[in-house]
Order: sequence, then C-alpha cells, then structure tokens
Amino acid sequence: MARFKIDGWPALLFLDPDGSEINLIGGYEPPVEKYHQKVLDTLSGIDTFKSLKEQYAQGSRNVEMITKLARKYNWKVGGRARYLELLKEIISVDPNGKGGSTEYIGKTLSCTEYAEFILAEDGSRKAEKPDSPLFQAFIQKYPTSPLLKNAYAGMLSYYYYLPDRDKAVKFYEGLTAKFPDDPDILFYYVRWIIKDKQNLDHGVELMEKIAALTKVKANIKGDDDWYKQTLAELQLLRGDEAKAEEIFGLKTMQDKISRLAYDLVNFARFWTDHDKNLETAAVMLETAIKLDPDNPYFLQSAADHYFKRGMRDKAEALYGPAYFSKISKDGIRLRIYASYWAERKEHLDVALNAARMSVELTPTAIAWDTLSMVLLTKGEYGEALKAAEKAIELDGGTNPRYQARLKQIKAVMTKEKGREY
Repeated sequence: MARFKIDGWPALLFLDPDGSEINLIGGYEPPVEKYHQKVLDTLSGIDTFKSLKEQYAQGSRNVEMITKLARKYNWKVGGRARYLELLKEIISVDPNGKGGSTEYIGKTLSCTEYAEFILAEDGSRKAEKPDSPLFQAFIQKYPTSPLLKNAYAGMLSYYYYLPDRDKAVKFYEGLTAKFPDDPDILFYYVRWIIKDKQNLDHGVELMEKIAALTKVKANIKGDDDWYKQTLAELQLLRGDEAKAEEIFGLKTMQDKISRLAYDLVNFARFWTDHDKNLETAAVMLETAIKLDPDNPYFLQSAADHYFKRGMRDKAEALYGPAYFSKISKDGIRLRIYASYWAERKEHLDVALNAARMSVELTPTAIAWDTLSMVLLTKGEYGEALKAAEKAIELDGGTNPRYQARLKQIKAVMTKEKGREY
C-alpha cells in the first residue's frame, strides 16, 4: 500500500479499473450502519478523495467540503502538512463558524471550531515544552464547546510540569469544579497530587469518589466477568451462540492473558526502578515472556532488569545479538531492537544492520529516524544526516522529534568539523 501513501489502519481503499485512487476511508467508528453509508456514498461518487480534490481545484471553498478533503489528507503519509494548511484555510474562509459542521470523536461542531481545535493541539504538540496558551485561547472563544474537556485535557501536561505550585493547584481545583463527576478529570488531579506529594488525604478522597462514580448498581460493570457471563447466558437462551461467544468466549480469555502479561511487566518495572523485590520482579518478567515470547516491550524490560542487577549474560541471552537473527524478516521489531541498543550505545554494528534492514522492509519515517539515531551514535554523521532528512521528507516535516534529531546531528557536525551545517 506504499504506492497510495496510506498512513494508518484500518483503511478502506477504492480504486478505478485502471488502478487510480478514488477514495480512502480511514479509521472506523460505530455504528456499522454509518460506516456502511460511507461505502455506499463512495460507490455513488459522493465525498470521495477524487471528487473533493476536483471540487477544490474548480474553486469551491465550501468549508464542509474543505474539511472533508483535509481529513482525507490526514490519512496520507506526508499529508499532514496539507491537512493543516486546509484547516487554516477553513478559518480564513469562515472565521465565525457559520459555514457548516463536521463530526469529530462522536461530537458535532462547526468546521471552524474543529479546525481551531486541531491547530491548537498540533501547535502544543510541536512546542519544545508543553504549551497552554493555544488551548486557553480555544476555551475562551468556545466556552460551551463539545470539545471543552478535550481542550482542558490538552493543558494537563503543561500544568503537570509547571514549577509554580499555586498556579497548578488553582488549575486542577478549577478543572475538577468544572467537571466534578468526570472520573478521568479527577484521576488526572490524583496523579498530580502523587507527583506533588502533598495534600494526600484529598487524593484519597478523590479516589473514593472515582470508585463511587464508576460503580454501577450491585457492583456490575461492563468489564466484570459476572456481568459478561450473565449477558452471555442471556444470548445462549436467545439461541445466539455466536453473540455469547463474542461476549464471553476465547477472545475474552486472550485479552485477559495479554492484560495479565502487561500487568506482570509493569509490576516488575516498578520494583526494578525502586531497586527492591528484584527476585520477584524477575519471576514476573519470565512469566510474562512465557505468555508472549516475542513482545519487544517484555524482552527489553527483562534485559533492563538484568543489566541493572549486573546479570549481563542473562540480558544478552534474551535480547542480545543472537536475538537479531530471529527477527530478520520483521521490520518493526528490527527498528525497535536497533533503537534499544543505540540508546544503550552497545552492539552498534548489529543495531546498524537491524536499522538498515528495517528501512528496507518498512521504509517509514520512524524507521529512517531510527537509522539516523544509530548512525549518529556510531559517529557516521554524514549518513546520519541523510537518514534524518529522509525521515522528515516522509513525515512531511510535522514531527518535532525528527526535527530535533536533525538539529542534534547538525550541532555535532558543526562541533566536529568546525563549520556551520
């Protein structure tokens, strides 16, 4: 699918008989009937990528049309820059938000409001430090926006790291007053209280309130086994065995195993970080790896654990050079493997081979960025620079991490060569 530059899954691609692209439906949101209607619209030539581009080329500046076109570009590799350009055009064409509406994460809002929210989100993400004014401006302009909570959520990182404790307290107190019955918002405050290490009794009170808010009558929750078993039994009584299997079948147990494995690893990482319960942590890591032997996160966590304990042989046996041969056909795992050893500044020749193979198998922006990181670590600055530039080219110049890598390489080269790059 690289030919059509699809950036994300799931994605449904429609082609002409000659192989040219008609439309791309990116992502999926229920209900299925709504998704099905998008398919029918495509077959009727309604709001396709092709037809939207034609309307735009013919001079149409209908904001609903531009919004639909912009969102198509957002599903294209390297298309985000064009996506953001079109969002800015929406604001220019319809600054007061009267020209039309769109849906976003299940909410209906004006196209202008949508554009301003995404641009605030994008600007904050690109900032060197977590930013707040962009979302503050959005909140001031749209105090009743259906994305109000999302806008406040966009400021959480800024206030979480804010050195001014009084301002942070004022923000979190104001936020929980505005959304007193929102468990997510209350939990964000609890996480800040834990970091702050003060007012811990209030943190306990908030956790008790969260428990009360998320508890359904008779302690029945949508994710409780008892709830699922009861619902499955009803479906069996109705004669719908397939639905019962969907609710409480094999996948339910597979999901539980996966969650258990991640819980075991997170437990182990916690105690490893605190340098306590290390023998128990090792058992948990080994158990998780038995449940999912090829999970890179598990293997790296175990390797980190053994390195910290001075047990290099065990770490190397799990994730050292010998492991490289097991993943030689998997571009993603090769990239993750290369990144791990580049960060440790060890096995750099193997890491470089893995990074190069990853680029060959999955030539994405992140694969090229990883290759640039390995080359930089090895001191091969010229090649690192080329790889970093390729990552930015594929990404469209929107990811600040790739820009930072390029800046880092140029700084090292300037220092080494004695001239500006």
